[in-house]
Amino acid sequence: MIPTDIQFDPIPGWPQWCVLAAVCVLFFGVLGLRNALRLGYAKALLLTLMRLLGVALLLLVLLRPARRVELPEEKKDIVVLAGIDTSLSMNQTDAARSVKRIDAAAQLISEAGLDDERLRLRLSTFDDEVRGISVADLPTLRAEGTDTRVHNAVTTMLHSLRREETAAALLLITDGHDFEMTTAAKTALAARARSVPIITVPIGAAGQVRDVSLRMTNNQPFCYLRQKSRISTVARFTGCENEFLTVQLLRDCKVVDSKQVATRQEAEVPIEFTVAEEQAGQVEFEVRALPLYRENETANNSAITYLNVLDDKVRVLLLEGDPYWDSTFIQRSLMRNDKIDLDAVIQFAPGRLRRIRKTPGQDSLVLPATAQEFAAYDIILLGAKCGQILLKEQQAALVDAVRVSGASLICLRGKSGLDPTAAAILEPVTWEDTPTVTADLQIQREGRSAAPMQLLESFRTGTRVLPPLTSTLRVKEKQPLAATLAATRDAVLGTGADVIIHRPVGRGQVLALGAGDWWHWAFQSADAARDSLFDRFWDQVLVWMIAGSEHFSGSQHRLRASTANLPLGQEIFLRMQLKKGSAAPATPQLRITTGDDAPVPVTMSRTDDPLAFEARYVPAKKGRYRVETRLADGSTQTARFMVFEENRESTEVATDRTYLKKLAESSGGRMIEATDLADYITTLRESLRSGDPRHRLISLWDHAWVLYLIIALLALDWYLRRRWGLT
Repeated sequence: MIPTDIQFDPIPGWPQWCVLAAVCVLFFGVLGLRNALRLGYAKALLLTLMRLLGVALLLLVLLRPARRVELPEEKKDIVVLAGIDTSLSMNQTDAARSVKRIDAAAQLISEAGLDDERLRLRLSTFDDEVRGISVADLPTLRAEGTDTRVHNAVTTMLHSLRREETAAALLLITDGHDFEMTTAAKTALAARARSVPIITVPIGAAGQVRDVSLRMTNNQPFCYLRQKSRISTVARFTGCENEFLTVQLLRDCKVVDSKQVATRQEAEVPIEFTVAEEQAGQVEFEVRALPLYRENETANNSAITYLNVLDDKVRVLLLEGDPYWDSTFIQRSLMRNDKIDLDAVIQFAPGRLRRIRKTPGQDSLVLPATAQEFAAYDIILLGAKCGQILLKEQQAALVDAVRVSGASLICLRGKSGLDPTAAAILEPVTWEDTPTVTADLQIQREGRSAAPMQLLESFRTGTRVLPPLTSTLRVKEKQPLAATLAATRDAVLGTGADVIIHRPVGRGQVLALGAGDWWHWAFQSADAARDSLFDRFWDQVLVWMIAGSEHFSGSQHRLRASTANLPLGQEIFLRMQLKKGSAAPATPQLRITTGDDAPVPVTMSRTDDPLAFEARYVPAKKGRYRVETRLADGSTQTARFMVFEENRESTEVATDRTYLKKLAESSGGRMIEATDLADYITTLRESLRSGDPRHRLISLWDHAWVLYLIIALLALDWYLRRRWGLT
């Protein structure tokens, strides 16, 4: 009898193996009878038995016998992880039985049997943080989180597992909002690395909440007299597919323009208005969307910004020691820009300089020699090999102009060629000598709030793409406080390099560009050329630099705020610059008002410039703010800004089932409905019981002695046949 722990896996299958065995026995039996007539029955029987034994061994190998061995039970603690979303969006009353989402989630835990002790449940709540709770705390849960970070929640819960523990599943009971800007695939990868499937349970209605929200995307507070400026907003849609939205532009509370916007299937759509002002001063613009039928919330249908219209041109100095296409195209772009007053000094041969002044009738252009002369320019552009046209004393004056006087500097082509001492102070990074491959530009997190980066991001819609950048320099070392606004990334090699880096230097700031062939945007791309992307980008860069600078030039008294749109809770920077020739006054007193509240007095402090004063203020609530001060000559200076509170947890509340499904399936799990959770928990509980013992098969045929025996039998058969005269 065959032992019960022996198993066979024949090649070929059992029917074919049986036929093969029968044919072999029949063939060698007939051959043995024929040999008996010549050799006698004894010798023929010996040969036949040897042949049948060799064939039997071969047939046994084809059976592939194996012994079934029981393995010892693996000792590992198995738990079940579960997380409940406690962000503000869970306060919506669109869950089952018309209760709040947070209450429905809490009831689901108990009704589905998740509190079974055999599951060893480890329960947490998550919003912007992750907090462990017990099942007894469920009735007291409150949805008060102002942000949802699913990736942080998943990784935190996974990291809570000890070395000897594993999780049978990670359940997420949520409406699917995630404002952490981490892809579902990346979050799922973290779970896959721990072999933990994510099971998502969507709570709430998808698309039943109707809402339109507007948000300003250009926070540049400055424009110039009679120059076209864009008022840019983003409209976000929830449950408003395939409708038409009326959007109005209001100037000082009067409608001046209107547009019809098709929502289609888009989650958000950029909306732009173009304005041009004929007088200097500050103007309020509001973009307002007319309410849709049965819209859930209308308070977020408008966004306000303030434009400070200046009548002074931006003074720009361009220095280039080694002309290239990029510097040439930038020079031409600035010459075409009516708001720019450009001076350029270009070295076209060693020791030979070409001096260019955009404004005719001025004195001959002389390279600045002191910090005050450099600081007379709002922005200084440095090309390559600028150390060949600036003496060491001039480079030291440039450093002082940026660090002390608050000038703004842009390094156009990576290494500026300045003396190592000056370069170490001014340049945000240290560049390597070897350029990298051609790659596409990608906006980084730090750059998403900058108007030039927003312009590039908005350009890439549909089939429009930015031409790739070439000769990008690899960063060897970054200076402290340096922020990467944009980087390149090669889609094939997966490598990248920082190409737009910003860094404050003392009272000034420096922007460095570590890539080449920006001019392609103006020449080789039909879409970019049609939209004047190259000119618009550099216009936005210069205005953005001025908006973030403490430097101020001009012949008028000016009070200005660092931004026109300030998120609630952040600090605004206020600066007063008196015109040249004014007597140094006492420190100005500011009065800051909003609505009907009493004015808040703020005293400005002196700066290194005797005609410049500054102050910082943190608004206590959202709304329109007015800053006013009276000067010694009797004139009044005012500035306005808007404080807004953007809480997407209260406005974008529809359940994101697409995100939850992708997150679950990418991790090896699945998305299940709330009504099916109890069945899933029952199946999960059964799988955690002690099942049948685990076994392992040990093969019995692949041993050397089997091969040696078969060869020995065949060799002996051949020897005896030859000895006895058989062919």
